[in-house]
Amino acid sequence: MKNTKEVAGNICTRKVYRLSLLTVLFLFSISAEGQQRHIILRFIDASDHTAVPFVRVSVIGLKGAPLTQTITDRSGICVYSVGDSQKDSIKVHVRSLGYEEYTSGIISFIEPDSLVREIRLKKNITQLAGVDIFQQHITKEAGKIIYKVNQDQFSASVSGAELFIRLPGVSLVSGMVKVNGRPGTLILIDGKGELKSQEQQLNTLSALGSDLIDKIEIISFPSSRYDASVTSVINVITKKEKGTSSIRADYTQPLFMDEKDWGGKYVSGGAAANLNFKINKIRTSLILGVSNTQRIENTAEKAAFYNMMKYDLLNTSSSASFRITPNLTLDYDINKKTSISLNLDISFMPSYLINTSEKYTFLNYASSQTDSAVIGFNRYRSERRNIQLSGNYKYLLSNRKSSYLFINLLYAGSPSVNANLLSRASGSGDTSTVRNLFKGNTDIVNASLIFTDLIKTPFVTTEAGVKLNILRNHTDQWINNETADFHYSEEIGSLFLSARWKLGGYQLVSELRGELLHSKAAFSQKGAVEELEKQYFKIYPNLILQKNINKDLSISVGYTKKIRRPFASDLNPSLRVSNNFKSQVGNMKFNPAYTGRIEAQLLYKKTSLTLYYESTSNRRVFVPGSNPFISEATNMGRLDRIGILVSHEAGIADRITSSFNIHYAYTKFGDNGMKYYYQHSNLFEISSAHEWTLAKKTRLQVSFYYNASIQLEYSAYSDFFSTSLTLRQILLKDKLTMSVAIADPFGLERTSYRSVFPAQTESAQTVSNNRSFSCRLVYNFPMGAKFRKQSYKVKNDGEVRDQ
Repeated sequence: MKNTKEVAGNICTRKVYRLSLLTVLFLFSISAEGQQRHIILRFIDASDHTAVPFVRVSVIGLKGAPLTQTITDRSGICVYSVGDSQKDSIKVHVRSLGYEEYTSGIISFIEPDSLVREIRLKKNITQLAGVDIFQQHITKEAGKIIYKVNQDQFSASVSGAELFIRLPGVSLVSGMVKVNGRPGTLILIDGKGELKSQEQQLNTLSALGSDLIDKIEIISFPSSRYDASVTSVINVITKKEKGTSSIRADYTQPLFMDEKDWGGKYVSGGAAANLNFKINKIRTSLILGVSNTQRIENTAEKAAFYNMMKYDLLNTSSSASFRITPNLTLDYDINKKTSISLNLDISFMPSYLINTSEKYTFLNYASSQTDSAVIGFNRYRSERRNIQLSGNYKYLLSNRKSSYLFINLLYAGSPSVNANLLSRASGSGDTSTVRNLFKGNTDIVNASLIFTDLIKTPFVTTEAGVKLNILRNHTDQWINNETADFHYSEEIGSLFLSARWKLGGYQLVSELRGELLHSKAAFSQKGAVEELEKQYFKIYPNLILQKNINKDLSISVGYTKKIRRPFASDLNPSLRVSNNFKSQVGNMKFNPAYTGRIEAQLLYKKTSLTLYYESTSNRRVFVPGSNPFISEATNMGRLDRIGILVSHEAGIADRITSSFNIHYAYTKFGDNGMKYYYQHSNLFEISSAHEWTLAKKTRLQVSFYYNASIQLEYSAYSDFFSTSLTLRQILLKDKLTMSVAIADPFGLERTSYRSVFPAQTESAQTVSNNRSFSCRLVYNFPMGAKFRKQSYKVKNDGEVRDQ
C-alpha cells in the first residue's frame, strides 16, 4: 500500500509540475507577446554619447496625428506602449533645450531587434562655427515681429538694452525708443511693467545679459489690453532657465580733445548685480544697480524780437547725477493651477545737480549797439523717487482650453523735489536772485481683471477684461515769496475685448477697447482759483489681417486708433524756469490728441518693409505767447504723415553680421486756423549695427545713427550723426568678459536748430561733448550647485499674458 501511495503521490506531483510548467510557459508567451507591443527609446548626446535626461518625446502616427507624450528618465530612457490600432510603426518628435529639433524616421515593431532604439541628439551651435551663429530667427505674427535672440560666446557681455539697436524697425536715440518711427513705445519684461517708464525698463535691461533673454517681441499694433496711449510695445521675454547670475562694473571717461580740459573731472561709473536663485520653492530674481554720471554741455544761442531787441547767449552746463535702482521679483506656484508673483521696483535719485553759467549780450535791434551785458548763474537741484509694488495672481480655469484668470494690482508713488536758484548781474550794476521750488507727488493705483480663452476653438482665441487706473497729482510751488498750488486727479475705467482668428493661411485680429475718463484740475495762485473738470468716453479699435504666403514670406495690414493724453506737467500753469530769461507753463485747457494709423508690412526672411499713413489732431506744441520769454502748451492743427521703413539683417562670410533700419516720412501740417512757418517736413533716418568676429574670443562692434536735417512747424534742425565703437574680449574661461568702447570717436555729435515764431526768431548750437572712453567688466557665476538651471515660469508664445 505504501508503495502504491508513493507511486500515486509521485504521479500527482509530476502532474502538478507539468501544470505549473505549462502555466509558466503560457504566461511567458503572453509576456513575450506583450513585449512585442512596447518600444524602448534611449536618447544620447551625439558628441559624447552621454544620456540626455528629461527629454519630452511626442509620439506621432504615420499620418502626423499625435498619439501621446512621454518624458525620459535620468538615464535618457522612455518606454512607449503600442495600442492595437498602432501595432506596426510610429514616429517620434523631440524638442529639448540645448539640442536641435529632431523627428525620427518610421520605427517598426515587426522585427525583434527594433524593440530598442538609440537616438542621438545634436547640440545647438553655441561656438563660432560659421555664419549660423549670427543668424537671428525673425518670424511674423499678426501685429508683431518675433526676434529670436542669438546665443554665442559673447552673449553674457551684451546687455538687454544693447540689443535694441539690432531690432527691426526699432531706433534708440538719446535714451528714447521708437518703433516704426513712433514715440510712445511701452517696454515690458516678461509682459510686466505697464506703468514703468522707458528709462526704468532700460536701466533694468542694462543689468541683464542677452544670454538670459530668449526672444523679443516688437508689437506695432498693441493688444487692446494696453492703455490706448501706448502706440507700440517691445516685450523682452527672458529664458525659463536662470541658473547663472552676473556682476557688472562700468567706467566712463570723457575725451573732449578739442578743449583745454580733456574731461578728467567728469568721470562716470556704475555697477550692477543680477542674482537668480531659489528660496525654498520661491523663484527669486534680484537686480541692483548703482550709477554716478557726470557730463558737460556748451550752448551758443541767438534770439531776436522784431522791432525790440536781440541777444547772444553763451552757456556752459555741468551735471552730476547719482542713482540707485533695486528690483526684486518673487514667483511662487501654489499648485498646478495657481501661481502668484510680487515685484518691488525702486528708482531712487537722491542727487541730480546742474550748474549753468550764462552770459547774455543784449543788443538794440535797430542799431545793433550793445545796451547791456548780463552774467547769470543757474543752479538746478532735483531729488526723485519712484516706488512700484505690484502683485499678480494667475489661475488656470480650464486645462483643456488653457484658459486663465489674471488679477493684477499695482501701486506707484513718485515724490519729487525740483529747485532752481537763479542769480544775475547786469553791466549797469543791477543784481537779482530768483528761487523757484517745486514739491510734487504722484500716486497711481491700477487694478485689472483679465480672462483669456474662455471662448476657444481651433479657429479662434479670445481675451477680455476690465481695468481701473486712478492717478492723483499734487504740486506746490514757491517763487520767492509767491506760492502756487496745483491739484490733478484722473480716473480711467476701461473694458476690452479681443479675438484672434485663424482662417486657413490668414490670421485676423479684431479688438475693441472702451475708455471712460473723468478728470479734475484746480490751480490757485494769489488767492485766485481756476478749476476745470472733464469727462469723455472713447472707443479705440484695433484690426489686423495677415496672410502667410509660405514659411519665408508674410504680408499684413492693420488699422489702429490711439490717444495722447495731457500729462500733469502739460496742464499745470505754474512757471517752470529754464534759465534767467526763459520759462514754460502748462495749459489747463489743453485737449488730448488722437491718432489714426493704417500700416502694411511685408516680411521676407530677414527683411521687412513697412508702409504707413497716420493722421493726428489736437497736437501739443509749446509756443511763445504774448510774452516772448514764456512758452505755453498749445493745441495745434492736424498732422498728416506717410512713411516707409526698411529693416534688413545679413551675414557676410562667416564672421560679419549687419543690421539696418532706414526710415523716411513726409509730413504735412494742417491749417485749422493756425499759421506755420514750415508747412511740411521730410524725415530721413538710418540706424545700423555691425559685428565682426576677429577671433574666437574677440569681437568688434560698430554702430551709428544718422538723422538728416528736419523741419517742424516752427523749427529747423541740422543733421545729427552718432557713432560708437566697441571691442569685446572673453577672459577667464568664458566667465569674465571685458568690453572697451569709444562713443562719438569723430566728435561729430553737435545739435543746432533755428526757430521762427510770430514776431521772433531763435537759433542755437549745442555741443554735448559725447566723445568718451568706457570700459565694462562682466562676471558670470552660478548661485551655488543647487541653484543651477532652476526652472522658471514657462512664457507663453506670442503675447505674454501674466503681466
